Amino acid sequence: MELIDHLIREFNYHVVLIPHVQDIPLKNNDRVICEMLYRKLGFPENVTLLSLSHSTEEIRAIVGKLNLIIAERMHVAIASLSQDIRTFAIAYSLKAKGILGDIYGFNNLEDYLVPVKNLSGKVLQDRVNNLIANRNKVTQHLSKVMPSIKENAKRNFTLTIDVLNHDK
Repeated sequence: MELIDHLIREFNYHVVLIPHVQDIPLKNNDRVICEMLYRKLGFPENVTLLSLSHSTEEIRAIVGKLNLIIAERMHVAIASLSQDIRTFAIAYSLKAKGILGDIYGFNNLEDYLVPVKNLSGKVLQDRVNNLIANRNKVTQHLSKVMPSIKENAKRNFTLTIDVLNHDK
């Protein structure tokens, strides 16, 4: 909540809450968490809560229009990074570290990721401020590195198809 207030107050950002997982245990249900957060914020005009009725393509298109993504779920982080959108991750698993390390570099990882166990409002705000302050540098880096990342992903897909076809 503090970070959302900070982004609105200091940077005049419009914040979009994007729920991803709708699970039976409420503690793992993004929709419930986002709705609770939106209520606690008092339903401000400069915060939008997306519904889960959007298709994957629609979510990706919306993400592509944003200036910055703060993600806990890796699918939205991948959607944003693949479109050269500055992305910061709250990591609850090793996959975030691996993906962001490949893109931003493992030596620079702390600028783009915070493990959930180390998460605090101050740390998150400092890291996001850094990402905003270095927006041009980060965007240039993404536009330089993402084509090879995408090419490797295509290659992996092609290799997988070849292996599957070979077994027939």
